[in-house]
Amino acid sequence: MPQLLRTLVIAAPLAAISSAAFAQACATLDDMGKFKNTFVCPVKSGAKIRPSDACAPNGGGSFRAGREGNRYHNALDMNAAEKTDVLATKPGKIAVADANFGKMGAAVIIDHEDGDYSVYGHLNEVKAKKGACVKAGDLIGTVGFTGNGVCLKEKGLSAHLHFAVIRAAQMGLADVDKPIGSAVKNGNDWLELAKEIFPGDNLDLGIKDPELILTNVAGCLK
Repeated sequence: MPQLLRTLVIAAPLAAISSAAFAQACATLDDMGKFKNTFVCPVKSGAKIRPSDACAPNGGGSFRAGREGNRYHNALDMNAAEKTDVLATKPGKIAVADANFGKMGAAVIIDHEDGDYSVYGHLNEVKAKKGACVKAGDLIGTVGFTGNGVCLKEKGLSAHLHFAVIRAAQMGLADVDKPIGSAVKNGNDWLELAKEIFPGDNLDLGIKDPELILTNVAGCLK
């Protein structure tokens, strides 16, 4: 979607923009309205939040749990059996579909074209292609132990989905060396980069708390 159109989508009511303008986008105006601040559970049949364990003793997989080097966890780890289906949480376009996305291992990032990106990490298998359009609930991968999730497998612990939601105002930020790619690994960096890249933007920018988002999704967090 061209940057000018992106600006219009953010600044104007959705109803005021012609649907013809979205011919090149994956998400329709109806999609954007229906799924505004609403997400489908990313783990089929739901999951439990990862507790503290031998690989993450300070808060486990909870949002903002402590990590080495005075870092914090910028996502929610959702424990589930290996190879459980991972689903797209909202309509959008696949921005990243990478079998080796650094410490995240096999990962998918979806640009929902409404300012939100969702991140799915430590997948066993990626079942989506970069640039493809997806609907809410579409299969995009399976739960696994890839990346630094291998620690869990070595210690006989549960596999999990690393799930994050990042709110941004521009497209093209999800490559490994771009702000969202950096945020996947380091939440502190994203908060700083957001201030630099979106000065004065009136959106609520930054990393969102997935637990708050998924609490109201029936059957998602057990």
